[in-house]
Amino acid sequence: MRQKVWFSLGFAVSAAILLLPEYFLRRNDELSRTFLPTTLFVIHANLIRDQLADDLAKNVTLPYSHDQLERLYVTLRAEITKSHTARHYAYHSLGFDPDFLMYDPNSIAVQIRREFRGDIAAVCAFYRFYYWRIWQKRPQQVLEKVARQMRTFYLPYCRAYEPRITQKFGGAYQQSVLSLSDPICRKVWTAYPAAVDFMTRTQELGRRELRFQQPLLLPIIPMLVLLASITYSTLLIVALVLAGFVARISAPFGRLRVVAGLAVFAFLFNAAYCLEVAVISSLDIPRYLTVQMYSTLVAQLLGLWFVLEFVSEMWQRRKQRLDQGTP
Repeated sequence: MRQKVWFSLGFAVSAAILLLPEYFLRRNDELSRTFLPTTLFVIHANLIRDQLADDLAKNVTLPYSHDQLERLYVTLRAEITKSHTARHYAYHSLGFDPDFLMYDPNSIAVQIRREFRGDIAAVCAFYRFYYWRIWQKRPQQVLEKVARQMRTFYLPYCRAYEPRITQKFGGAYQQSVLSLSDPICRKVWTAYPAAVDFMTRTQELGRRELRFQQPLLLPIIPMLVLLASITYSTLLIVALVLAGFVARISAPFGRLRVVAGLAVFAFLFNAAYCLEVAVISSLDIPRYLTVQMYSTLVAQLLGLWFVLEFVSEMWQRRKQRLDQGTP
């Protein structure tokens, strides 16, 4: 009994140490309150723009006035056009740049905050309202967006791997500057001379055409990365089909069922992660792909192990039947 009490007490103290600092710090952290709602809004800005147009055309009764929605619609439409013009190479699956809408000093996020007179709760409520509204009124378009994002990961090759030998860094530096140009972030880093110097140098690097080429001392490594990237989807399909076959057959496969379960779990884990990002954000953002490299590699190795085990098991069974004289 005493051990249970001490265990419960230790668990409660550990939970408090982990959760209470976050709770108290979050109350004064505006970005933690606005980041997710703003992300949902800017990622789905084109669908929200179309829904705003429909609501205005049909004069639907909503918690927001007609004049206010019209101003927001005109502004959002203009900002989406600006984002495509300013960074047409970014976010190919979306057709516009949500980072521009979120972080540009005169972005739609800034203008919406101004429209609601700096009321963060009202701004977040508006973002959430129209995000759920497009799910209610435009489910097909939202699901098409999710499908495009999933396709970005799987086709034509698995983008958790980066088979390119040459990398360009100019765009990455420009994106860094853009992401830190948000008024909240700018207010913080402008107070530190070292941070100002860092941002100045980052802006200079963003204007240069910087490239990095991986050394080809071991040319087999880029070849293996390319092979892994183009075979992931094929291996996924083969593993799922064989796992279904193993699950349906009543023969005692033993260890093969365990390996099949591990492989399927790893592949489904990757798919679930992609689905989460596809619903909330975009897989055009490189970091969401990069963090999946290890889990993707593990899934692929487990899938390959399962396929080889299956082939070996089938070959052994066939050999036994031939030895016994049965077809």
